[in-house]
Amino acid sequence: MRLMRTEEAVGQVLCHDITRIIRGVTKDAVFRKGHVIREEDVPVLLSVGKDHIYVWENDETMLHEDEAAEVLRQICQGEHMRATPPREGKIELMQLQGWRGDIPRSSPADSSSASLWRGSLSASPVS
Repeated sequence: MRLMRTEEAVGQVLCHDITRIIRGVTKDAVFRKGHVIREEDVPVLLSVGKDHIYVWENDETMLHEDEAAEVLRQICQGEHMRATPPREGKIELMQLQGWRGDIPRSSPADSSSASLWRGSLSASPVS
């Protein structure tokens, strides 16, 4: 992660969400982590007070958190499961509806429900 001037960040990848707050109207991300900054994004970033911005530095020894979550998905996903796309370093795994296989005892699932198990994988650092 590297801090740089917003005007010089075109082509770089955002390290975090950028939120715009308009009191009484909206509070939402104008850009999500992983967005590649374009020339037309610079005025928007400056308008939300981002004179400097953290960008992703590509390093062979590191994975983006969504890439790491995808690795975990490949390890953990069984044949009777589906996964959500990675977002913010997380993937949810869900048991396919109607499948009545073994449920781990530690699962909080209700055996009478159609979707028996749901779990979350996170590649984000734990503090």
